[in-house]
Amino acid sequence: MNHAVARAFQPGIRENMAYFTSTERRKTAETSSASNQRANTRGTSLMNAMSAPTTVSFKDVIEKMAEENGILFMPVPGQRRYEGKALYNFGAATIYLDRGVVFVVKHGQWTPVSLDELKRLAD
Repeated sequence: MNHAVARAFQPGIRENMAYFTSTERRKTAETSSASNQRANTRGTSLMNAMSAPTTVSFKDVIEKMAEENGILFMPVPGQRRYEGKALYNFGAATIYLDRGVVFVVKHGQWTPVSLDELKRLAD
């Protein structure tokens, strides 16, 4: 026992050192393989990005329509929500989007509207 205390023996030190060494080796191997992959795919990634289909959300469609028509489209200040959905100002109209449908307040009630009708209500 005195022998162990005199040498400042710590239980598990070998296991800890082996763990840290293997973790460091693994990280080094991962970073070198990742940099090699990036170097190999750099030329083809641009081509893939140009040919890859992009997904457009319904909110993006509304945003683009507002931009094309010069209509202000922005979230209602103050984190306001209706039934868990974010509220937006679309010109003079307050709207929310749910599953590809635009809802507008008309006479105190939320009603679905078409995009053409939404443009008319925004003025």
